[in-house]
Amino acid sequence: MLTPNCPVCGTKTNREVGERNVGPLLGLRSVVVTNLPAFVCPQGHDAVISGKDLREITLRLAATMTRDIDRLGGYEVRYLRKYIQETQEEFAKRLGTSRAAVSKWEKDLVKELDPITSYAIRSAVASVLNQRAKKKKLDLEPYALRDEAHRRRNEYRVDI
Repeated sequence: MLTPNCPVCGTKTNREVGERNVGPLLGLRSVVVTNLPAFVCPQGHDAVISGKDLREITLRLAATMTRDIDRLGGYEVRYLRKYIQETQEEFAKRLGTSRAAVSKWEKDLVKELDPITSYAIRSAVASVLNQRAKKKKLDLEPYALRDEAHRRRNEYRVDI
């Protein structure tokens, strides 16, 4: 296995398995991943995470968010919209609302969406996820069930 150099200083990195907050990388406040293998710079710069692990984290996070019962916040709305690769305009059309409403939610101008809007967003995103999972013959249920218990307000915990 090739050990990458630090993208900041060029120093050879060390492979470590541990707990990391990848939330800022995903545009969220906090996504703590346990047992995450990463290449860490001894100088304290950013850790390098494999693309495969990052794809698994993003899928599991989206699956968990669609099954949550708490109201969605702006960061979560933006994350889910971007995960299904839609513009604000496309997402608004899917939900039967305006692009301005989606923009307002994502900018956190509404701290928490009402329960009905949160449910509508989760349902729309779950539908897209299920269609994609069916095409790839992937079962999303274990992802969401395993990570659901780790949800707290503004923080998600995922175990790799």
